[in-house]
Amino acid sequence: MNIDVTQRIRDLDDNVIPHYVLCDACRRRGVETVLEENELTLRKVIIRALTELPQESVAMGGMRPKQIPGGEKLERFDLALRVKKCDGQIDLTTDEISKIKGWIDELYASPIVVARAWAILEGEE
Repeated sequence: MNIDVTQRIRDLDDNVIPHYVLCDACRRRGVETVLEENELTLRKVIIRALTELPQESVAMGGMRPKQIPGGEKLERFDLALRVKKCDGQIDLTTDEISKIKGWIDELYASPIVVARAWAILEGEE
């Protein structure tokens, strides 16, 4: 299925959701410093879902990135690279779309982002 990853993710009022790139070092010091502000697109949602891992609870209330096998890491990396390098249109198999939807669901807490991204991936938007 051919997907346009340049489509913008919109809120319930049909406004484009902003995308902020924050300074990690600043965040660790408790200061949220915005390095870049632009619009949230399906490409950004997919790449983040493929390259970041959701946090899972560990003993004594700690958190750590979810552990996944090396083969899945490689699959996610290769797919993220394809999405990053595409000219805006990418041909994805139904299996790839299904996996991407699952990874988006795991990483994003926002029902709006998940629902909008899924709708685009399913060809509904």
